[in-house]
Amino acid sequence: MKDNAICQELLDLRENYQFEVKSAQGRDGNGEVPKDVWESYSAMANSEGGLILLGAKELKDGSLEFLGIKEIGKIQKEFWTTINNTQKVNLNILSSTDVEVLVCENKNLLLIKIPQASRKQKPIFLGTNPLTGTYLRYHDSDIKAKDEIVRHMLADAVNDSNDTAILSGFCLDDIDMDSFRAYRNLYKSAKGNHPWVALEDKEFLIQIGGYAKDRKTKEEGLTLAGLLMFGKLRSILDAVPNYIVDYQEQTDNPEDRWIDRITTDGNWSGNLFDFAQKVYRKLIADLKIPFKLKDAFQRVDETHIHEAIREALVNTLIHANYNGRLGILIIKHPKGFSFRNPGLLRISKDDLFKGGKSDCRNRVLQKMFQYIGMGEQAGSGYPKILRAWMEQHWQYPDVQEDMLYETTTLFMPTISLFPEDIQMQLSQKYQDSYNTLDKDARLALILAYVEKNVTNARLSSVVALHPADATKILRKLVENGLLISDGIGRGTTYSLNDEFNLQQKNEMLQQIENSLQHLDESLQHLEIVKKVRNSKKAPKDSVVKAILEVCTNRYLTATEVATLLNRDVSSLRNHYLSQMVKDGLLELKFKERNHKNQAYITKERKS
Repeated sequence: MKDNAICQELLDLRENYQFEVKSAQGRDGNGEVPKDVWESYSAMANSEGGLILLGAKELKDGSLEFLGIKEIGKIQKEFWTTINNTQKVNLNILSSTDVEVLVCENKNLLLIKIPQASRKQKPIFLGTNPLTGTYLRYHDSDIKAKDEIVRHMLADAVNDSNDTAILSGFCLDDIDMDSFRAYRNLYKSAKGNHPWVALEDKEFLIQIGGYAKDRKTKEEGLTLAGLLMFGKLRSILDAVPNYIVDYQEQTDNPEDRWIDRITTDGNWSGNLFDFAQKVYRKLIADLKIPFKLKDAFQRVDETHIHEAIREALVNTLIHANYNGRLGILIIKHPKGFSFRNPGLLRISKDDLFKGGKSDCRNRVLQKMFQYIGMGEQAGSGYPKILRAWMEQHWQYPDVQEDMLYETTTLFMPTISLFPEDIQMQLSQKYQDSYNTLDKDARLALILAYVEKNVTNARLSSVVALHPADATKILRKLVENGLLISDGIGRGTTYSLNDEFNLQQKNEMLQQIENSLQHLDESLQHLEIVKKVRNSKKAPKDSVVKAILEVCTNRYLTATEVATLLNRDVSSLRNHYLSQMVKDGLLELKFKERNHKNQAYITKERKS
């Protein structure tokens, strides 16, 4: 790769990934591995991965100054020695290809690519004590993880499922029997003559994983899954003090906190089974259900949207860390659905988006919901959600992790990718500069308009673009004057340029005015043109004749025709020019209808 290409790639990488720049000069100027490299290594590995560039520094304007590393071989050896020393770093998750020497502006740099550690590898920590040496990446900073978060990482590393534990002192008396019987009825409807249908309550609960017996200690009782799924609220809180489930229906009015709510307020059982049943009905209440027939005359009252919402709801419940600080929060809003659960993802976002892989935090709960038809096969959830949203041409769902509060939030917007009213406003504002853009570039402008600004991460998630491609689109829009960038790295935001090409527009209008003045003088003797110019509501046939007159023997743009005839350009284009082309009265200068320099000429009079 050429030197200047590497430099540009490094600039692009800052916006696409977690990125740290360190000078690594050392006291003698020959280079050394900075001590804070290891904090960044721990933080990035415990978060979403990232890149560390040694041998450069970031200037105030956001540009990079390449300092270089004189003794690059020494630095590499020092780095590998330290990362493989378990007294310094508990685990090396890098391969030889993750550390690369780059040459930029004839200076040696060291690029370290840090992958995201797997669940079983976390936490990656410095020294020998995970409680004091674990770091997380929060925005663009490395922060020391709190003890509680580290303990959750350690628990996740050893526990394939968190809900199998037998709860000492909890028995069938802690079950809400109305909830349990309702579940059994749904199970019977779903499974028909399955042998478990005829079992006694305790034996049935054992079979589905809600009650267990330790074969070694002989201890028996409700499992955490059984209590969460069917328990009484007081009993659940005795076992899980931070337990809370909350559903809110909100409006666009910021003064309304909610207009409907279901939460653990003591007015109902409070368990997950009842919460899921109540909330699912609320979530789908306003969905339009198309009439479909399956097989003979069996009506199907469900769409892929129903399936996606149900999957999102169940995933929120089965992936939650019920020992986390925050509770489950589900919001229904005119702009979409939000599902937040305590606990971070146990697989990477890439694996989540691709599907096929699953690492459920509460696998017994997952099976319980699957038994009654609420939940799909492992790893199929997000792809099904994405499919449903793509069918509706809605903005793509977005998954965000909050490392500080240990939560994962799935937002499923019910906003069109290309709202007609907003497209019309942008088209009027930027005219051909907008109309000739491809769909991804248009969407970047739409997001900037609707959300006041757009980022690389937001554009990437909405249209499922690779971050590098999103960067190219956004920078091209900045070069063309449509967007204005602010900030550096992953914090860069892009907003609409309200003064888009103002000078260029004025110059163009001046040129048009000058050329039209000459045309105007030569057309004064044409009676039909004069009548149309002087009449706000001229007959349609008169307007057509006037257009044919002014376009005789000359190509004119829509703006030029509108100016000559004293008409609105959008109205003229929509109600006359397009139809006259279809009718064979006018001929286009360019075959591409949306060409930025498109012009019209009277076909039968073309010289």
